Amino acid sequence: MMTQIVQSEEDIWDAVYKIKYLLKGLPFSEKDTQCVIVSLLEIAHNVLDHGGGMGTVICKRVDGGICFIVSDQGPGIPCVDTILKGQYTSHSGLGLGLNGAKRLMDELKIETSTKGTRIIAIKRYV
Repeated sequence: MMTQIVQSEEDIWDAVYKIKYLLKGLPFSEKDTQCVIVSLLEIAHNVLDHGGGMGTVICKRVDGGICFIVSDQGPGIPCVDTILKGQYTSHSGLGLGLNGAKRLMDELKIETSTKGTRIIAIKRYV
């Protein structure tokens, strides 16, 4: 398990390097490896853009795959269902980050409130 505090763009790339390290030796295709990395980038950027500018990324191997958990203490996501249905238009971007990550990963769970957001994403190779 590896943990990365996220307060800057550089921290996000450090999290990517950490998950790449954990992915080594696992039987993921290049496509699935890229799905994990793109999803992590999208979700971790939300910490800086919407989550109060500070959060945590935890990366770990799980049975049959890899998991990352991104947490922040921002204001929460007010329209999760709309976002995940692809019906949300962001004022600061394309509004495709969470919805795209959901499509790229095998599991995506979002826990959100006015006290922050926690997103758990899993990609399996079996």
